[in-house]
Amino acid sequence: MRLSEWLKISPMSQSELARQLEITPGRVTQLLSEDKPAWPGRSLALKLAEVTGGAVTANDFLPAQPEVAE
Repeated sequence: MRLSEWLKISPMSQSELARQLEITPGRVTQLLSEDKPAWPGRSLALKLAEVTGGAVTANDFLPAQPEVAE
């Protein structure tokens, strides 16, 4: 699940997410970017998974794979 999707269904604000992840609100904005999402790095990815209850993982920041025609 994308972080932006999780925030829509979560009662947590971006500011609260930043606080719990121990990052700046600007870094959260970078992670939410749809045009150029930022890679969270290992330690932040682990914190994201913890804070979101496993709903958002490092894999969610990988670019979508194109469909392969068979």
